[in-house]
Amino acid sequence: MTLKSLNYVIITISIILIIILQGCGGSQTPQPAANPTATSIPTKVSIPNPTATSKAQSTSNLDAQAYFDKGVDCEHQTDYECAIENYSHTLELEPSYGEAYNNRGVLYIIQGDYESALADFNQLLKLNPTHVEAHNNRGVVYKAQGDTTQALADFNKTVELNPTHVEVYNNRGLIYKAQGEYEQSLADFNQALELDPMNANARNNRGTVYTIQGDSDQALADFNQAIEVEPTHTEAYNNRGELYFNQGDYKQALADFNKAIEVDPTNANAYNNRASVYSMQGDDEQAIVAFNKALELDPTQVDAHYNRALIYYNQGDYEQALIGYNHTLELDPTYVDAYYNRGLMYVAQGNYEPALADLNQLIKFEPDQPEHYLIRASLHIELGNKTEARADLNKYLEEGDDPEWRAWAEETLNALED
Repeated sequence: MTLKSLNYVIITISIILIIILQGCGGSQTPQPAANPTATSIPTKVSIPNPTATSKAQSTSNLDAQAYFDKGVDCEHQTDYECAIENYSHTLELEPSYGEAYNNRGVLYIIQGDYESALADFNQLLKLNPTHVEAHNNRGVVYKAQGDTTQALADFNKTVELNPTHVEVYNNRGLIYKAQGEYEQSLADFNQALELDPMNANARNNRGTVYTIQGDSDQALADFNQAIEVEPTHTEAYNNRGELYFNQGDYKQALADFNKAIEVDPTNANAYNNRASVYSMQGDDEQAIVAFNKALELDPTQVDAHYNRALIYYNQGDYEQALIGYNHTLELDPTYVDAYYNRGLMYVAQGNYEPALADLNQLIKFEPDQPEHYLIRASLHIELGNKTEARADLNKYLEEGDDPEWRAWAEETLNALED
């Protein structure tokens, strides 16, 4: 390689890195805001209306019934601590009182105390192995814990015990949806709606499947129906807003996200999605306010960390952008776009070592993208890693089809081999 040709390669590398990163990334190209994530929350299991057991004659059983009835009253007033306390007193006096385990377990689900809920449903199923609600509710717990195998087993058992149980079809449909079994998921939501045409949760959840399948008309019809049936259905507003967002109808999207927040001011997803609209409209100040609120409500909101980082990057605030990308990857180490855009930021700063580390991660998750190898080759050249650069350039020439970049790769490869 002559001194002139080597200098030519090195001088053009930084420019090419920026061009490649900005022009070849597809969905990884930094955007003012990422598409809002569809939020389909599993249906809260309906707290069964407890069937009063026959009044026993002993004082202890009469007292147990009184505590149980008090628990039901507290529950209807949404005083869950009071309800749990009274159900616990019921079980101290009458350890075989199954509905107390069931109702207390449901309240533990609502509070997010899944271990306690699981213990209650397990105990109930020891007392009564065919208790329908216990199987359904335990399935909800397993799903929340990420144990879809056990969840599916419990939901299947519920269907076996009671084929007309509406909520179990809704819950099982969500499992199938998460597994990518969309036809089975639709079959379950359809069955739920056949049993209960006015079930807003099944409408909303079926709409999210139609959204994934690209059937926007059917999705919109379901979200509209869910809202008509239940005008305070936060997730239906949120999901319909996401549909409008993806169609570029930001006015309608913003109206839906605002309505979701009006109905539930603690809905972090809705704030994240509202911020995405503001960002797409160029109102970064309002977007950051909304992202901040989303993260105040839920610091684990991955998309909010990522989207806010994109704004900071576009504003040239690399320090805050780096914090945001780092938070994103701490919460989700598979968030490919964060590696891509953090790498872009490092390149803009001339920090090629960390940029290379991010490209290595990117290729780990997306090994079939030829442009990634071209980018990594450029970084290797900057860092003086000629052998690695040649390997990546050859990899691009094997798989890449862009004439302009193929010509550059061949020219660079020849220069490195001179």
